[in-house]
Amino acid sequence: MTDVEARLRDALTGAANGVRPAPDLFARVRDVVADDRRRRRRRRAVLGVGVALAVVATAATTVLAATGAPVAVAVTDLVPSAPFRGGTMSWWVLELLTNALLVGLALWLGPFIKRFGRAYAADVSTTTRSPGRATSCWPTSSTTSSSPPTSC
Repeated sequence: MTDVEARLRDALTGAANGVRPAPDLFARVRDVVADDRRRRRRRRAVLGVGVALAVVATAATTVLAATGAPVAVAVTDLVPSAPFRGGTMSWWVLELLTNALLVGLALWLGPFIKRFGRAYAADVSTTTRSPGRATSCWPTSSTTSSSPPTSC
């Protein structure tokens, strides 16, 4: 071991010997675990309420469409068997459904994009060929082979 390594080891060992764990460390870890449990319960409750609302809205739409209530005329454009609308769907209903689906997808994928987006972008940028570089795997010399090579 060189003199520099010995001095560095002594300095780091001395600094590490002075560090003591916090006396309330276990209580803080317990609190973090309890907070995580509360957060998961709240998330499950919100998801359950959302699913329940979707089920109620679907049931209400179905009942209103089956009874032919005039309140449900715009909503029942989605129901192909609606006798009073001819089974067609207005263009704006499809636009609203598409937008709602895309917003829901963006909200659902948002955490994944935040977590994995940078790593994915870094991986793509390192594996992508630089501009101006040849992208063909075909041989450049004049050969008699007309089949492409098996690997680039």
